[in-house]
Amino acid sequence: MSEQDDIGPAQALVEQGLEHHQAGELVLAGRCYATAVEMDPGHADAHNLLGLARLQAGDTEGAVDSIDRAVELRPEIAHYRVSQGKAHQGNADLAGAVAAFEEAIRLDPQLVEAHNDLGNALLARGDAQRAITCFEAALEVDPGYHLAGANLANTLHGQGRYREAERCYHRLLEQEPGNVDWLGALALVLGEAERYAEAIEQCARARLLAPEDPVLVQRLLYFAALDGCWAEHRASLTRLDAEQRVELAEVLEGRGLLGEAQACRGPVAGP
Repeated sequence: MSEQDDIGPAQALVEQGLEHHQAGELVLAGRCYATAVEMDPGHADAHNLLGLARLQAGDTEGAVDSIDRAVELRPEIAHYRVSQGKAHQGNADLAGAVAAFEEAIRLDPQLVEAHNDLGNALLARGDAQRAITCFEAALEVDPGYHLAGANLANTLHGQGRYREAERCYHRLLEQEPGNVDWLGALALVLGEAERYAEAIEQCARARLLAPEDPVLVQRLLYFAALDGCWAEHRASLTRLDAEQRVELAEVLEGRGLLGEAQACRGPVAGP
């Protein structure tokens, strides 16, 4: 007897669907899960996975129907509630998403993904303070959970809590020093706090890893202009195309830095 015979035909289809799912083959995965559901309507995991495949494929209403059914069958499974929350949020039902994530946490307070996802849903609803609390709770469960760490840093930044955001980015970078996105975000936080020399330093660090990234170049030049050291960094203009230089010029003009803006709009010598 084969292993698939041993586990039953519906479960065999679920496992086949998982292989397709992990390979990014959503249509094939969905077919396997749907067939499994037809064969065994009480197979909660098949309903849940079918819903997740539908959600990833953009069928949010179908996702809600499938995952709600999984929850009906097995209401005690916390990660089904997480799936339910994702589906309801994808379907623009933030109240339903929040309720599902809260229930997941009630069922399993150590489910770090539920804390993080609840934070995201609350943030989308405009409740930044509660979102911050959720991201912090996720990090209490797992201090190395980078998604929550980055979400916490970004939310603190958005609230103008620059020192706290800075500490969060430094903690993230201790774990992953070469993360260009975090270095760039840290530079932005420092720049908005008017600590321009430090912002330039972080931009330079990030550019060592991604020298052609135009956003990093724009930030570096912007902070250099604000810090009065434009001439030192002006050569970096050659890394920007004409449209990117115009974008930078408009920002500089908005700050009254007309000479630097004119340099962006004028001819730029090659490297």
